[in-house]
Amino acid sequence: NSILGALYQRARTGEGQTVTTSLLDAIAIMLVHKWYATDRTREIPLKSGIGRQGLGNWKQIISVFECGDGRWIQFHTGARGSFERALIVLGRSDLVVEETGMEMAAAMADEVWDFLEQVFRTQSAQHWVDLLAEADVPCMPVLPPGEALWVDQLMTNQQIDILEDGPLAGDRRLGRIAKFQR
Repeated sequence: NSILGALYQRARTGEGQTVTTSLLDAIAIMLVHKWYATDRTREIPLKSGIGRQGLGNWKQIISVFECGDGRWIQFHTGARGSFERALIVLGRSDLVVEETGMEMAAAMADEVWDFLEQVFRTQSAQHWVDLLAEADVPCMPVLPPGEALWVDQLMTNQQIDILEDGPLAGDRRLGRIAKFQR
């Protein structure tokens, strides 16, 4: 938000400015949906113990689900129509309702969440990633630490730096995520 605000101001006035932001703030704003819709939570096992995640009554589901092979996927229905496309491709078109709002009735939300937790456990993570990608629903496997440094898309977007010199030559590290012409 800080960067967008600064760019907007520069476009209006022609003057640039220094922008300070926080990675913690960026992460927090991306996770706000986990807290705003409900006080209902579910447990998610983490390496450091059990975490809790908001269930929500919203059609915008941004969550992780365990799959049949023990791997986890990240699943996101925030894009227009992806909630409906996901339910259809997952075999529950009966849960698609013609509502204009983003909030589901509590009973329907419970049914959707229960269904998602059950259905994802029936197949491998790769199966779901492929199936949902074909339906244009954002989904990808949860990667172990460091594995994202080998994702082709990040290499193509030049977001990974490969060290060329010194004792760490050949190692990869996260590069610039945002690029500007000047």
